[in-house]
Order: sequence, then C-alpha cells, then structure tokens
Amino acid sequence: MTDTPAPRLTIALAGMAERLDQLTPETLPPLPGVVWHLFIQGPADRVAAARPRLTAEGRRRDIRLSALESRGVARSRNAALAAVETELLLFADDDLTFHPAGIAALIDRFNRLPGADLLCARLTDETGRPRKRYVPDGTPLRWFNCGRVGTPELALRPARCARRGAL
Repeated sequence: MTDTPAPRLTIALAGMAERLDQLTPETLPPLPGVVWHLFIQGPADRVAAARPRLTAEGRRRDIRLSALESRGVARSRNAALAAVETELLLFADDDLTFHPAGIAALIDRFNRLPGADLLCARLTDETGRPRKRYVPDGTPLRWFNCGRVGTPELALRPARCARRGAL
C-alpha cells in the first residue's frame, strides 16, 4: 500500500444547481495533489442527488461538494476560503474547461516562487487562445493592472494571505 501525499491544491469551483448536469467526473480530471471542491448554489437536495454521480459512487475522493443556500459568486468564494485545507487555492467557475497541463504549470510556478502568495493564471478559449490581452508573463500585480483580473484567474496561498490580513 503506497501512501498518497496530501493534496496541495484545491480547485474551488463555483456553480449553480441548475447547471450540475454539465459537470461530470470527466470534466474534473483526477490530478496528483489536487482536490476539486464544488460550491453549488441552490437546493441542497439537488446537490445531494448529484453527489454519487460526480464522485463516481464514492470512488473519486478528490471531488467534494458543498451546497450553499445563499446566492452570489462572492459567497461561493468566501465559502471556499473558509473551507480550504490545502496550501494552494485556485478559484474556478462551472463553465470552464480544465487542462491538466495548465494546472500542473500553476503548481510548478508556485514551487518556483516560494515567496508568492498570489498568482494570476491565464484563461484560454476553446481554441487555446487567451480570452483577453494579458500583461507579459512574470509581471508583478500592481494597483493599475489588477482591475482586469477575474476571480477564476486567481490562485493563492490562503493561509499566508490570511496571516497578512489580506483575506
């Protein structure tokens, strides 16, 4: 029996109960060191009904679901911040496609930048092109360039951000 290392990254996916059918275990690929935590807004019974399908009848221990009674994407993000147990957190939405190589590159970037508390990822469209114009790779986040960053582009070390009073 091999010991599986504890996950390092939580992908906190905000979603609506009405769109649960579009999510499948295949759209949430199993990745080493990654846990998927779905924060679903809507009736708890719909989330409970989807749990067996999304977790492949319990075989996918890397997929967790939380039902949220409240509405609003900020509430999902706050729930993720309160629930995260991993060193790293990536915010996501239920209408995104996830590429294992991109997620691995994000973890690698955190490994190469141990002092970084916050990194901004880049979203691409279905053709692989960036969804918007991004600043050059490695550009520090500043007052004048942070306004264009969307929440699904944010990855952070939540415990360190909390200790600094940034959460």
